[in-house]
Amino acid sequence: MPKISIIIPTYNRALFVTEAIDSVMAQTFRDYEVIVVDDGSTDNTKDVLLRYGERIRYIYQSNSGVGAARNAGVRCAVGEWLAFLDSDDIWLPEYLSCQMAQANQNPSAHTLMTNSIRFESDGSSLNVFQHYGIDYPETAKTGLCLIERPLSLILQKGNPGFPATMFKRESFIRVGLFNENVTISEDLEAIAYMCLQGPLSLCAKPLAHTIRRKETIRNLGSRWYSDNIYCRVSLQTLYGNLRMQRTLTHLERRVLIKVLGANTRALGNLYLRNGELFKARRFYVEALLLDLSMKSLMKVIVTYFPHKLALNLTKSTSE
Repeated sequence: MPKISIIIPTYNRALFVTEAIDSVMAQTFRDYEVIVVDDGSTDNTKDVLLRYGERIRYIYQSNSGVGAARNAGVRCAVGEWLAFLDSDDIWLPEYLSCQMAQANQNPSAHTLMTNSIRFESDGSSLNVFQHYGIDYPETAKTGLCLIERPLSLILQKGNPGFPATMFKRESFIRVGLFNENVTISEDLEAIAYMCLQGPLSLCAKPLAHTIRRKETIRNLGSRWYSDNIYCRVSLQTLYGNLRMQRTLTHLERRVLIKVLGANTRALGNLYLRNGELFKARRFYVEALLLDLSMKSLMKVIVTYFPHKLALNLTKSTSE
């Protein structure tokens, strides 16, 4: 039985998927299985995968979305740990070795995460942990950090990098796998619920490269740029469901209310920008009721002004 099950969902990425798989084959840690789930590709994805023979397990399904594709891989997996790699991202050769070092040093961890470098479509790049403001003294000294109650971190910082994240398989099965009813933020939702299962171990070394591409595939991260309202509504649902979890600490509940209020206000901003003042006001009022703040109160007030004046008075589109 392999230690790690690596799951690679792919859809019409014949040009990139072999780079992802080759980065797995180059790992210094070798105790793994590779499961590639083809989510209904119509290009020559299946043909380009033939070169790997029995080194990978190929699963084809009708197009159902990235969450369903990952779940198909999870259901076939037998490893103690689940590792997820998007089909156009790559791991550096020591990625799995570092993750297993974290698992050995922090045996109570249910989630393992390393830093990564993100390459944007305009050619720029950024250090993901630095970008999200993840900095702990323990990480600076040893490169590793164990967070006993990690939900607040994920809520405040977002999803620093799913292709650099691993889950204990039995814990992930317990939380119910990926939500197949959403086509965005399903990875953030999975990490959030895993954070309720137990500690998160972080490695400060960037060992994965994630690539942002301009694509038309509707279930990819690029949707953040094409349909912001849908994305915000998806987050609204996630945060609302998390509020019903009885195991939340007082701090986690307060942080959740803060991020839910900010997301509600962001929805109001989007409707205000679209000239839908009544809808904007509704979300601003909801944000105000969630978390009393002068910022939300001022947003409510500006919706009673004419649209152009309201836009001038509300310069921020994200707060």
